Amino acid sequence: MIPHASPLADLDRALTALAGTLPRAMDLLSVRRAADVPAGHLEAYVAQGWMRWAAGRLIITPQGTAMRDAVVERELP
Repeated sequence: MIPHASPLADLDRALTALAGTLPRAMDLLSVRRAADVPAGHLEAYVAQGWMRWAAGRLIITPQGTAMRDAVVERELP
């Protein structure tokens, strides 16, 4: 029988993968290239509280900044 991963482990992997894309997405937003962010990611960042809508544009929340910083730190050699 093949062991199945738990739904929580699947969610953790999905959030880790999403967080890994956050620094690049933030870079793209800073140069007004939101269309280059993979489909569905902006909505997911908002759902996670990493970004929010304000006056018709996305802004990074303090949680988003902290997540980006954690991802960048994790990827440093």
